Amino acid sequence: MNNIEIMKKNIEDSIKGEFYKIKNMSIYIPYLPEFMTKQELTRILHDADIGEVTGITFVSQLKRGEGYHTAYVYFKYWYLNIDNVTIQSILATETRDNDVRVVYSDNWFFVILKNTSNYYKDLNCGGRKLRVNLTDFAEVN
Repeated sequence: MNNIEIMKKNIEDSIKGEFYKIKNMSIYIPYLPEFMTKQELTRILHDADIGEVTGITFVSQLKRGEGYHTAYVYFKYWYLNIDNVTIQSILATETRDNDVRVVYSDNWFFVILKNTSNYYKDLNCGGRKLRVNLTDFAEVN
């Protein structure tokens, strides 16, 4: 083996070792335009080679009279690639010095963060939290 072949082998072994660091973490997206659908978000994350989505929970928001979504995204698995190793290492840091941005159209992108919410911790794929429906108890005038 010459020096170049040894260097290639070392790089390949290093990358293979990095793949063991990929975890099946969920992400939080603090802003998505109101027109974004779950199907489109799933396609974008697939096309960006991030992972296979199993569930998305949109939370509708209103700020200054304008509607938008925040989203919790749950994965069946993350794709094994070096970009995802980098993304997850950035998401795992406690500081927000570096944003992870997913570009999905010419000038459109969204920021992804690690999901630190315990909201759906016991649910495997982003199911909804139990709610009480009070409409049955509302007085009818």
